[in-house]
Amino acid sequence: MRQAVADAIQHPVDGVSPSTMGISIDRYGVLSFDSEKFADAAAADPAAAEAMFTGIAARVQDVSERYSDKYDGLLTTRIVGQQSEVKALGDQIARWDVRLEQRQASLERTYAHLETMLSQMQSQSSYLTTQLASLSTSQSGSSS
Repeated sequence: MRQAVADAIQHPVDGVSPSTMGISIDRYGVLSFDSEKFADAAAADPAAAEAMFTGIAARVQDVSERYSDKYDGLLTTRIVGQQSEVKALGDQIARWDVRLEQRQASLERTYAHLETMLSQMQSQSSYLTTQLASLSTSQSGSSS
C-alpha cells in the first residue's frame, strides 16, 4: 500500500513530474513539499499546478479505494483471509484437543490395566513366596 501511494504521488501527471512543483518522495518513502518551488510553479502556470494536484489527488483516491473498499478492497481481503486463517487454526487446535483427550483417556486406561496386572503379580508373588517358604520349613522339619 505504501508503494502504491508513493507511486500515485511521484509518477508524472500529463507528462509533468510532481518534483517540478516541489512534491517529492525520498528513498525512505518520506513525502516532502518545497513551498517555494510550488509557489514559483503555480505563479508561472496556475492551471498546470491545479492539474498536477487534481491528478495526484485522483490517483491517491483510486489507491485508497482499491485498498479500503469494505467489500473487495485489498486490506479487507487481507483481513478476511487472516480471520479465516485464525478460525482454521482455532478449529485445528480444537481437533488436537479432542485427540489429546482421547489419547489421555487411552493412556489412563492402559495405566489402570497395568496397575491391576501389577497388583495381581504382586499377589501371585506373595503367594508363591509363602508357598516356597512353607516348602522349605516342611522339608527342614522332616529331615530332622
